[in-house]
Amino acid sequence: MHSSNSVSSVVATFIDGFRAIQRFSGSIETAETNGIRYLVFANGRRSTRYTHEFFPHDIDPEAAITVAREVDPAGNHQISLLSQFGEAQIPVYRRAGYEYWGNEMVMVRDLTADRPDDPEVKVLPISDIGEGERIFRAQQDAGLAGHPITREHMDAPDVLQRWVSTDGRPAAFGRVVLLRDSAYLSDVVTLPEFRRRGFAEALVKQLLLDAWERGAKSCVLTSSDMGYRLYGMLGFVDVLPLIGFQTTD
Repeated sequence: MHSSNSVSSVVATFIDGFRAIQRFSGSIETAETNGIRYLVFANGRRSTRYTHEFFPHDIDPEAAITVAREVDPAGNHQISLLSQFGEAQIPVYRRAGYEYWGNEMVMVRDLTADRPDDPEVKVLPISDIGEGERIFRAQQDAGLAGHPITREHMDAPDVLQRWVSTDGRPAAFGRVVLLRDSAYLSDVVTLPEFRRRGFAEALVKQLLLDAWERGAKSCVLTSSDMGYRLYGMLGFVDVLPLIGFQTTD
């Protein structure tokens, strides 16, 4: 069971880590209104029309909606609700005109108890921007949305990126952001033809080891249904759900 202080710390790490990854896609500002943190995307969130993303943490949904509409009267925003009681709030957001797109689980792993396990598969650092672009193109060619790997990612000392190669071909990719004494794990993806070979497990183990070696005491992530079992096997525990809403056209 997590104390309210530890949950707040995990939430802060998630938001800060998410922003740290997104900052390479364009100008992003962080703000807070009435206890709700949010991000402002000058160029839209990942090339969408959404200019704001709000992160209400255990805040009354009517109050959260009021803040979102006052801050963004144009109605181009998303709300990423962080709450143990979020499922019960879905009808409130729907009645207010929001589209519910799904949910993920915010999870955390302690890194102070012992050294993370070594991966059983060789996991490589990304050596240069050309290699990063090749990994990104492979994701797109496989029909995935893809996670851009930019020169800014390569040059950032707080971003550690890894990949798994099979006969020189990109098979899997992931990265971790260092934040004070915590880390945020993100963008772990295995190309469809290489799944069920343990590559995602190897990536996560290596990235946890990287974060531990840099002094991180915990690691936070958000998991979809696909990765949930794996993260649980690797020591991550549930903190609270993230439930997503967005304004409609």
